[in-house]
Amino acid sequence: MMKEALAATVLLGTLLVGCSTADPTESAEYAALEQQLAAAVAAPAAATTTDEYLALAQKLDAVTAERDALATQAATAAARYDKTKATIDAVTELIADPQAHGTEAEFLDQLMVFFAPDAVMDDAAFGAVPMREAWTNTLFGDADAKIDTWHTWISEDGSSGGSLWTWSGTNAVGRPFELIGISIMSYNDEGLQTYQLVTWPYSDEYVIATFLF
Repeated sequence: MMKEALAATVLLGTLLVGCSTADPTESAEYAALEQQLAAAVAAPAAATTTDEYLALAQKLDAVTAERDALATQAATAAARYDKTKATIDAVTELIADPQAHGTEAEFLDQLMVFFAPDAVMDDAAFGAVPMREAWTNTLFGDADAKIDTWHTWISEDGSSGGSLWTWSGTNAVGRPFELIGISIMSYNDEGLQTYQLVTWPYSDEYVIATFLF
């Protein structure tokens, strides 16, 4: 239950961040302050003392530095967003048809390019394992499966994302199976996935039994 609660919390946070478009430098308060300080610099005689003028100039420098820092932060977030989106798109395409990308080892080599070396998949039903092992178990091993991704989302700064998907194929005893699930992912500055939490709208026992029997 704790993993499901964590997934819901992370998902809510992701959606809230993704929907935020406010720019602090466009607020009425910021604009008013910028105009006031610019006017003081343009007409220094309006300041009653040199100290007041210097204080206003220093404040303008501080606000300008904050604005520039926000602009840099926004540019960094935009760059990570683009890298994360490229990762999500590439992984989605690869896992939709693993057999179209060479041998099992060749496919996994291509897939792991989009994951940090220490990335982990934490499955609510099957537990947490290194990413290469997780994808081996998900798509190969005792199964012959694929993942069809129906919807993806990314936070505004590209640090997290998620997907709604269907896992289907032939299970460990040769029977067809199909399960729907949700993944919540974290990404580093290079857009590589560092962590994935997999959750299910079923009991853990049902997921395991569907896959094994």
